[in-house]
Amino acid sequence: MKKFILAVSLCVVALATSATAAQTTIRYWYHTDNPDIDTIPELVAKFEKENPDIKVNAETVAWNSYYDNLYTSIIGGNAPDAAMVKLQSMPQLLEMEALEPLDDYIAKWPGKADILDDLWNVMKAPDGKTYLLPLQYIVSYLYYRADLFREHNVKVPTTKAEFLAAAKALTLDTDKDGDIDIYGYGFRGAIGGAQEHWGAFVLPNAAEMTTEQLLSDDTIAANQFLIDLFRKDKVVPPSAPNDGFNEVTTAFRTGLTAMTIHHPPAWSRNWATKSPPPSCRSPTTAGAGQTSATKNTPFSSLRRTRTRRGNGSPSSRRRRTTTASS
Repeated sequence: MKKFILAVSLCVVALATSATAAQTTIRYWYHTDNPDIDTIPELVAKFEKENPDIKVNAETVAWNSYYDNLYTSIIGGNAPDAAMVKLQSMPQLLEMEALEPLDDYIAKWPGKADILDDLWNVMKAPDGKTYLLPLQYIVSYLYYRADLFREHNVKVPTTKAEFLAAAKALTLDTDKDGDIDIYGYGFRGAIGGAQEHWGAFVLPNAAEMTTEQLLSDDTIAANQFLIDLFRKDKVVPPSAPNDGFNEVTTAFRTGLTAMTIHHPPAWSRNWATKSPPPSCRSPTTAGAGQTSATKNTPFSSLRRTRTRRGNGSPSSRRRRTTTASS
């Protein structure tokens, strides 16, 4: 099985590859939410110009099957040399023994000082080693349909209580036929929803990703709040557990849902208004390093939570490879 190196950017490939007179070819897998904002080809061209002894074959892989293809390629010994992966995939890749520590490469990398110390800490695995480096750092937002809010005279939420009230007010049977035509919130329960939709509500209650804090009363209450949106309050579509990127964005675009959470690059421009995402962090009721899950907890930017997305890259034992993640 290949062992992957998680890399900060294509530049790190230079650290993981011994330059020889013969040109080295590297296969690089990545996905993109919006094909109109694909900067990888430009970065590849710049990298190849600066490193003429290295050829990068960048391949776009469909998001919905991205990880199935990646894990299958690792098991089959045909993994790419570099690949974009999410931070949340690191535990599974470690369990597959598919990752190689990057610490020796990082020590030689001139760009190390350009990365914030906080990011280096976030990327460390439980064993203290670095297997993943940041490639993208994306802030998520709560998007809302300004037209629906205006039409139904609903206040844009600034607290969790107001969010729930708005979601209920905008879950509507507009034609009075007994079926819901608009849902207050579009929840992404399928692939990719953990960090943005679950994490935005729940993780701010856990200062550290430990069993003790994830099982704290505040964190359990935040989980229950999220579950109730689906089971009790019924302000999300019945399909929510199976809804992925395409379903959530289409529902929001067409007006089936009034609110949803996502990061900016994936969205078309000029058709949505955005506000900060829901966070359970309350500066008025929680002390330093603490969190609160009270009903009046304000919405705050994910810049202060652990729900940010990181990108990096993996490599294989049989053949050293590098992958980048997002």
